Amino acid sequence: MLRRLAKVALQAVQPERLMQSVVLPKTDQPVFVVGAGKATFGMAMALQRRLGQRIIGGYINVPVVHRKRIGNIVVQKACHPFPDAATIAASRRIHEYVQTLTPDDLLVCLWSGGGSSLFTLPRPGLTLQHQVDLSNKLMRAGANIIELNTVRKHLSQVKGGQLAAATKAKVMS
Repeated sequence: MLRRLAKVALQAVQPERLMQSVVLPKTDQPVFVVGAGKATFGMAMALQRRLGQRIIGGYINVPVVHRKRIGNIVVQKACHPFPDAATIAASRRIHEYVQTLTPDDLLVCLWSGGGSSLFTLPRPGLTLQHQVDLSNKLMRAGANIIELNTVRKHLSQVKGGQLAAATKAKVMS
């Protein structure tokens, strides 16, 4: 009985299921998708099922790559709980990509748990090692995830609304 209840509960919170209730604007704008997080793959799969060829392109960063593409969305491997060089390269691709979009485009951003590690791009003058070392020290000192993400936001050039500021597209998250 408990296993059955647990199974039903887990099915109810799967990203694919939750994305069914997301309200998308009725528009003919080209749709582009970016995101990062442990549930982002499932979110992108659900969005692809809903929008199909309306999605022109995009990139998502996930810890496990089940396949390289979801329609026109490129699936990129990134690292969790600490970013690595591949994470930086994947995040840079997303940052550069959104800068190419126009005011006629719709950018749908998919974020989920783990995204703060899976999507990061150090500010100029900082290195990946600076971020990892500081995150390690904060975690060992007992920092909670809100505190950790607040610090990560200030070390990154893509967090805290900076990605949205980098694009001319209409942004939906």
